[in-house]
Amino acid sequence: MKQQQTQEQTMDKTIDQTELAKLRRSLRSTRIFCILSSLLTACLLAGGIFCFAAIRQAAVKVKPILQQITALDMEELNGTVDQLNATLESVDWKQLSQTIGQLDMDSINTAIQNLDTAELSKALENLNSAIDTLEKISQAFQKLTQF
Repeated sequence: MKQQQTQEQTMDKTIDQTELAKLRRSLRSTRIFCILSSLLTACLLAGGIFCFAAIRQAAVKVKPILQQITALDMEELNGTVDQLNATLESVDWKQLSQTIGQLDMDSINTAIQNLDTAELSKALENLNSAIDTLEKISQAFQKLTQF
């Protein structure tokens, strides 16, 4: 009987040891998966921080553009685009193409090369000044006619 009990105890110890070995293997694989999961989570966190920083920099760069867009008068812009569309629809593109084809580009290039840019600049300044003066006079007349 004692012998039978010792055999049972030995078998129990053997079974316990095999079960412990299985549990250790299972625990080892679980640790490996946990370590891999932790590494992947750390990589995702680092990527998220990097993306956050990149988006923040982009937002700083885009902010002035957004401010200018919000300051636009969309109705006026739509009206201008409509006028431009109407003007472009009324252009005879075939006639324009033929006219451009008939231009003597060599003569135009020669004229541009011989152009006195200093004199042209002075003339354009005078023209701009005259246009500004006319606009002021026009505004003054409009104010007078409103009364």
